[in-house]
Amino acid sequence: MPAYDANSYINVAKVLEHRAESMGCLAFSYRNQAFSTDIALDSMGPIAWALVLQASSIAALTGIAKPNEPAFLPLVVATNSEAPFGNEVLVQNGKLAMSLATNLLDASLEHAVTLGIRSLGYTSAEWADLPENQRVVPLEPYFQDLQATWVTDELESGQLKQQLDNWPTLEVISNLDTPADALSQTSEAGVGRSKYLQMGRG
Repeated sequence: MPAYDANSYINVAKVLEHRAESMGCLAFSYRNQAFSTDIALDSMGPIAWALVLQASSIAALTGIAKPNEPAFLPLVVATNSEAPFGNEVLVQNGKLAMSLATNLLDASLEHAVTLGIRSLGYTSAEWADLPENQRVVPLEPYFQDLQATWVTDELESGQLKQQLDNWPTLEVISNLDTPADALSQTSEAGVGRSKYLQMGRG
């Protein structure tokens, strides 16, 4: 089982910050308050804990991890009353390598950015044309989607039919340019058909 330094998440956050900026996300917002990407992705920031929860769900849905398998990711969400948003991401000795966990976090981040931009009604080209100070991605759509489709009793402990009926879709930036009705019929829709499924088959 890989062991990592307690500060290992700092390097992960830097990678995610670069990825957010490469997708045109220069800041996030929550409840009308803006956060730079480095603050948002800090271990106590408003989005880091949510990315870890979704990454854990992706790992389970793709068969990389067993359902509710403890200490699989090298990162875990802990309640911290002193954290601004009540949660903190901590490093643990998980079964999955940090590099692979970062891939899952990256997929979760792209999902969050895509949902936020879509909620504002922009295509990817329109978003790229905005002034930098306007490229702020709201987090509310992501949090709502996380609670409604990724962290649910049906997925975590339901029967197979319940799981299939509630199977979530992993969004990617290119989906911004695809009509919603067409997107639901493409071969790329659904976490089960994402590239991360291949990680569990290697």
